[in-house]
Parts: sequence; structure tokens; C-alpha cells
Amino acid sequence: MDGSWLRGAPTDSYNTATTLPTISVYALYPRTGTIWTLVDGGEVMMPFKEQRIPALMVVTCFFFLVSCVAHHADDRYGKKQEAKKHRSASQTLEMKKTIPIDEQPVQPEEVSPGEDAYQQTIRRGKALFNGKAVCFRCHGQNGNIRTVSNVEISRLNPKPTDLRNPTDKSVRQLYLIIKYGIPATAMVPIQESARLSDDEVLNLISYILNLQGTRLSLDSISIQRFRRHTATDVSIKRMCDEEVTGDSGLKDDCEARYAKRYLDLIIGRPPDIPANRHIKIEARCKLQANKDLDKLVLCYRDQYSSLRKTSR
Repeated sequence: MDGSWLRGAPTDSYNTATTLPTISVYALYPRTGTIWTLVDGGEVMMPFKEQRIPALMVVTCFFFLVSCVAHHADDRYGKKQEAKKHRSASQTLEMKKTIPIDEQPVQPEEVSPGEDAYQQTIRRGKALFNGKAVCFRCHGQNGNIRTVSNVEISRLNPKPTDLRNPTDKSVRQLYLIIKYGIPATAMVPIQESARLSDDEVLNLISYILNLQGTRLSLDSISIQRFRRHTATDVSIKRMCDEEVTGDSGLKDDCEARYAKRYLDLIIGRPPDIPANRHIKIEARCKLQANKDLDKLVLCYRDQYSSLRKTSR
């Protein structure tokens, strides 16, 4: 025979000739899809009735057995991986328990591209503040006025401010202060004296705002530095539009000239002038000047000077 013989388990029937338990033996014929059943009673082998099984059933059973084996293997692999993760987590927890908190490694945080760019801006601004721009000499390291050791700085009137305290200044006003300084104070035009580029000024503003708890991107600062929101600033733009037509360079020069001239009016209340006193000064000077910007700025400066003399 061309079949493959497979010995099966003992059956419940007996061979009548030998009265011995019979063992079924099956011969498979894949080409014909048939199975012959023989009974081994010791010495006698007898062919039983031929049983036919469709080829499709054979193939189906084969693939079923293969899928069962594969599923069993995947299940064992998954259990091994789960056990491995559990052991790793347990080992990490035990390590954290045995290592002091201050000696445990710090896990790096995921930082978005926007967050990474912002942190780079703050680092550049900090380096400028404590270095090239020399802001630290009057305002202290990182804006902390208590770190100033120069006795001469403590004698200034008005005294430099602690830049960690929130300010009421807009980005536009901070930009003009760094660019042109504050009249009648020790605040000089930092951009000119330290030879800062426009990009460096923006980084510096970003860092100062960060010290005070305000977060703005460089793009926002770049836009807001040109956003005129005071009456004087708007008036300056209107005057330059009337004086200069066509040439943008000449118009910029015109606005810079007027900005220096009326800077007290643009940057608002100086940090050393109490808010309630400034309201009274503003009302008094506007009444006296009657919309004349030159008279208005002189009135402000006189009032500030008088108040500072009495506060010494």
C-alpha cells in the first residue's frame, strides 16, 4: 500500500477469533482522500470498511491545527513579555526605594518644538541680562535687586527696580525704554550703549517678562513692539505721516525723533511714582497743557522731579 500507517489507541471492540482487544490502525491516502481501518489482534490484520473523507476537510483540519499551534505560541510569548515588564517595573520601584530621592536620576521631559524654541530664547535673554546688556549691575543677577553689591547703585534716586515684580508696562513701552532709556533716571539707552541688535532686544524683553511670570513668543513680542496704544504714540504717528510721505526710512527717523522727545508720555508712570500720585499728576498736567505735547511733557518732568526731592 502507498498509505502511511498510523497506530491508534485500543478500541472498545474485541476480535471474535482471538478474543483480544483490538487496536485500530489507520492508513491515510492523501491523493484519494481515503482511510483504511485495520485491527491488530496480535497475529491477524483484517481490513475493515473503507471510509472516505473529502480532501477539503483534510486541508481544513490541517490549517486548523497550524493556527492552534501558532496561537498557543503567541500566547506564551505574550505572557513572557508581560512577566518581563512586571519584573522590570518591580526592579525600578525597588531601586527608587533604596536610592535617596536627591540621588535618583532625573527623567527627561518631552519638549515640543515650540517649547524648545521658547527655552532657547529665555537662555539667550538671560545671558544678555547678566552679560552684554549689563542689566545686572543696577537690577541685580536675574533681576533680583538684593544681589546688587555696588553702594553707588543704592544711592540712586530713583532707585532701580526689582525686575521680578510684575510691571504695568506693555511690550511697546519696554521696547522703547530699552531703546531710549528713561529721562531723568539712571536708565540709559541700553540698546545703544551695549550695541544690542533688534533680535537681542527681543530676547531681553522675553526674559524680563518671563521673570515676572509672563510668557510671550518672539513673534508676539516682535509684533507688539510696534503696537501703539497711548494717545501720544498715536499722535506721533499721525504727525510723521503728515510730515513725510513716501520714504519709509525718513518716516522711521521722524517717529524716533518724536519718541525721544515725548518719551515720558509714551512709557507712562515711572516705577518709583505711586499710582495714586500719578493719576493726580496726569490730571493736573493735561489741564495745564491743553493738548500741547511739549507743555505736557515738561509738566510731567517737573512733577516727577518735585516728588522725588520730597521722597529723599
